Amino acid sequence: MNGLPDGCGPGHPGTRRFLEGFRARHASGVVPDALAALRPLKVLVIGEAIIDEYSFCVPLGKAPKEPVISTRHVRLERHAGGALACANHVAGFCGEVDLVTGLGADDLQEAFIRGRLKPNVKARFFVREGAPTITKRRYVSEPALLKLFEVVVMNDTPLPAALEDQMLAHLEAVLPAYDLVIVTDYGHGFLGPRTVDLLAARARYLAVNTQANPGNLGFHVITRYPRADYVCIDEGEVRLATRDRWSPVAELAGALRARVKCSAMSVTMAEKGVLVSGADGTAWEVPALSSDVVDRMGAGDAYLAVSSPCGAAGLPLDVVALLGSAAGALAVRIVGNRSSVEPAAVERLVAELLA
Repeated sequence: MNGLPDGCGPGHPGTRRFLEGFRARHASGVVPDALAALRPLKVLVIGEAIIDEYSFCVPLGKAPKEPVISTRHVRLERHAGGALACANHVAGFCGEVDLVTGLGADDLQEAFIRGRLKPNVKARFFVREGAPTITKRRYVSEPALLKLFEVVVMNDTPLPAALEDQMLAHLEAVLPAYDLVIVTDYGHGFLGPRTVDLLAARARYLAVNTQANPGNLGFHVITRYPRADYVCIDEGEVRLATRDRWSPVAELAGALRARVKCSAMSVTMAEKGVLVSGADGTAWEVPALSSDVVDRMGAGDAYLAVSSPCGAAGLPLDVVALLGSAAGALAVRIVGNRSSVEPAAVERLVAELLA
């Protein structure tokens, strides 16, 4: 494969057009220089901690007396997901990363989580009584890695007021110290309206993702944030927020950008790539850089984790788009959050694409 995904790279028409233009606009050292600019940033990641469990199994067939598929268990993998995965991705690119997240006292899993955070991630946990640490269990058929179904263990009601007060007091004290605050908002009750308002008011540079998922669909959109500097959501989340199924994505992104008062927005569109647009009218479309897909879960978090520091560092939007897309292309080759996307791999992939 020569390090490049099948059907993409310089031979793909859309990719070729973008890369030819990129080479014409930028000097040869733009990517190493861009990655170096991210290293000094002090970053806060805030959002739900999620334990991703992959129960790999082999289907045996339909049970003779019940309408269910019987499977044989092969093995179990557990990954640090959600805000934990985002913090680990960011920690490869930025030197100092803090994490604010929530755990559940009923199933704390703190030792597991601390053991899987990178050394330069400093975590502050807020522990909720009467709740588990969020766990998403996916049952996956081998060898094709087809997901059969998912079980979510969580209490997604709003945080108790006393615990939220503790977190707000911590955030009030520390927010001014960060160059960048990345919000991974999965809509599972950790980030309430008071926290959202504080982040919007006090973060120096605020990057936000509001994820639509089966637990919040239709109730959780980007417009709950009164302000952000950078928004990163997918096409479906754009359409949910605007209640518009058919208009061009670029039009909807412009309307949302104005409503949330953000200077830049990325809209990820799966196999169609990504659209990045700015308040000044600048817009870039980058085709998907990978057709070598192992697992799509986590690719959006990887894109967010790399593109947000790029935005905070003031890099051109086409550089933001390319580096974020490279991170997403690498992430879809990884099962879940088994490992993080690293700067060397991003630089190597982009160098091969630009060669």
